[in-house]
Amino acid sequence: MSAFDEAFLNKALEKGYITQTQAPRFWELYHHNPEGTQNFAQFLVKYLIMTSQEAEEILALLRMESQFQSRVTSHPQFIGKYKILKLLGEGAMGRVYLGQDTDTGRKIALKVIAEQSSTNKEMVQRFIREIEVTMKLRHPNIVQTLDFGIDKNSEIFFAVQEFVDGKSLDEFLLIKKRFSENEAVNIIGQVAQGLAYANSYHIVHRDLKPANLMVNTQGIIKIADFGLAKDKTLESITQTGCILGTPAYMSPEQARGEMVNDIRSDIYSLGIVFFELLTGEVPFKDSSPLRVCLMHASLPLPPLKNYLPRCRSEIEAFLNKMTEKEIAHRPMPEAVVQWVKGLLPKL
Repeated sequence: MSAFDEAFLNKALEKGYITQTQAPRFWELYHHNPEGTQNFAQFLVKYLIMTSQEAEEILALLRMESQFQSRVTSHPQFIGKYKILKLLGEGAMGRVYLGQDTDTGRKIALKVIAEQSSTNKEMVQRFIREIEVTMKLRHPNIVQTLDFGIDKNSEIFFAVQEFVDGKSLDEFLLIKKRFSENEAVNIIGQVAQGLAYANSYHIVHRDLKPANLMVNTQGIIKIADFGLAKDKTLESITQTGCILGTPAYMSPEQARGEMVNDIRSDIYSLGIVFFELLTGEVPFKDSSPLRVCLMHASLPLPPLKNYLPRCRSEIEAFLNKMTEKEIAHRPMPEAVVQWVKGLLPKL
């Protein structure tokens, strides 16, 4: 059985154009009577087992899947002076490669904007904004941008960031389900240190969540993806009424579509991350993202004791401060760091 014939057969079964009972009989007939047919698809159409329209539909699906696999598995050998080692990830905005600086030998993460995104003004602005923001920031708890440019050969717009050898917090949550109190407190303290530093440059992240928090092999937390960050010293490209962020971790003011230029909005999101690290789930869940936003805007946080009856009372009390509905009532990141140091002096 050729790879193409097998793929076609599986897709025909998946679509219900032939049944599991029919498949072996048709396959045997094909091998005993292949005259005038170049492949299994032509055989099925020739003997009226399948219409030409059904066969064309399957062929189109197989071509699309083949093109997708080609995009995933193929990549340039070099972008600028950086040797491409492998693809790390791909999304709507573009790709992230593991690369190597040919000057220093250092491994790096290389972000490239997708071709279809290069004509999307909002996507391009987000890509550039992340570069502008992270080029300023040099802190052990923030993923650093090291370089950027346009490749002369491919005209690909790229950004070079430090490579974090590790996993994101959401990957750890899938494995661990939840963290111990001390582990969660330590993580929150490290993130707060990064936020305090970002705030000294008037930077608000606006999309803090486990997927954007990397953990390296030494246990150091690094804040990533500043694509939605706002530099308070620059004019914002967003307007009041535009909701930015991830609903499960969104602050009440973000959920209301208000302009966010206060680091304490990130503190609320960090509080939701804290809740999830301790309990293994987010406090507000619904199939509708809009209803989740409304919950953040109006409902109190579920009592932590409902999930962790033996949780230390000071942890629940401070978590409630971090997730106050009124932004003015939340602590600044420096206060979070000091609180954590009170519980974990070695931070």
